[in-house]
Amino acid sequence: MREATYRAGEVIFAEGDYSTEAYIVRRGRVEVFVTREGDRQLAVLHEGAVFGELALLTDQVRTASVRALQESELVVIDQDGFLDLWRHHPDVLLPLLRVIFERVRDIVNLANELSIDEHNRAIVDAHLGAAESITGHPTGPMPHVSLEGITPAAREALDDAPLIIPKFPYRIGGDGGSDRLFVNNDLVLPPRDMSPVARNHCMFIELKGKCFIVDRGSRMGTFVNGARVGGLRAPSRVELSEGRWDIAVAGPRSAYRFRVTVGPPSLRV
Repeated sequence: MREATYRAGEVIFAEGDYSTEAYIVRRGRVEVFVTREGDRQLAVLHEGAVFGELALLTDQVRTASVRALQESELVVIDQDGFLDLWRHHPDVLLPLLRVIFERVRDIVNLANELSIDEHNRAIVDAHLGAAESITGHPTGPMPHVSLEGITPAAREALDDAPLIIPKFPYRIGGDGGSDRLFVNNDLVLPPRDMSPVARNHCMFIELKGKCFIVDRGSRMGTFVNGARVGGLRAPSRVELSEGRWDIAVAGPRSAYRFRVTVGPPSLRV
């Protein structure tokens, strides 16, 4: 955690920037705005307000800009700072946690609203893993999906053996550091030069017996047979029909390139 002071008119971060900090306004006023089709103000935030909190959870670029309307003093919290405060001064995190919990409530309410439609409900279930029974076993035919490493780093991540995906969703991402508070992955890809794997990068889901790969909010996206999925303005989900697919995590020249083989759906025992 650190403190920063911004002069009136100074930009704190800009739309399209990549950064991983959340902010609390200690003193002053800031405005949130977008620059598409000219500047358009979205909100004015005062003392005690929180903004930029999603950067703690995702690896995507900023979707709006923020600048100081007057001299403003901010508390800046990155992931390491969050964990330190969590251990030693949790009360400081209360404003930030309230905003994050409200975001979660909004997402849950939106998911429930979308789930009124049968097709949307299946998509929500596929993303959240709700298509599994209480015993943790699939309740219907599941696609047979295997991963093999093409590159040395990918083979090492799989312990030099092909992997049959045991469940859906199956989540892939970075190691998240020693605490791993911000990650939940089934396959962990350690940091490699030239391969900026997001903490929560991509995942395989099953939807009505079909396999899809889904971006989880990464900055670089995932490349399927050379086509980008996720990242900046790219589709966030693509179906993997039966056959073989080349998957590159975080770029076509990534150290983590896999061959994915999708077979027909069948009941798992």
